[in-house]
Amino acid sequence: MSYMTRLIYPFIYHYPLPYSAPQNVCRCRYLHINQRQSPQYPPINTEMIIQSAKTIKILLRDADQVMNKISESPAFSKKLMEAAQTGKSSEVNRLIQTTGISSRADSSYTPDGLHIVIRPEEKELSCCILKIGLRWM
Repeated sequence: MSYMTRLIYPFIYHYPLPYSAPQNVCRCRYLHINQRQSPQYPPINTEMIIQSAKTIKILLRDADQVMNKISESPAFSKKLMEAAQTGKSSEVNRLIQTTGISSRADSSYTPDGLHIVIRPEEKELSCCILKIGLRWM
């Protein structure tokens, strides 16, 4: 290695070897960033999303009933919190159902709040669920 080459490329192990691959080895086609191939999706069928939207409107009405009862009745709120804090999940679910909702409600709780999941009453309508989280601490 000549002195001049060593000055220009002092770290010879970082400099690529003077080797060029044959032209027919890499025939890669690169797509331009705006020419990406889009994934193939099945044909659009809007029946399920329309059914979900109609069902979620019912669940939202039921959630509104539960929230109205909790916010307007301190006695109901106290019963609900006491049942949740003592681990009586069936009592919590029963209290939620007494608000007059037509949907199925399941609940879980943590030391700082209550989680309510409202589902359609009919099992075949498993298109959507509504999750509500309420904090009490």
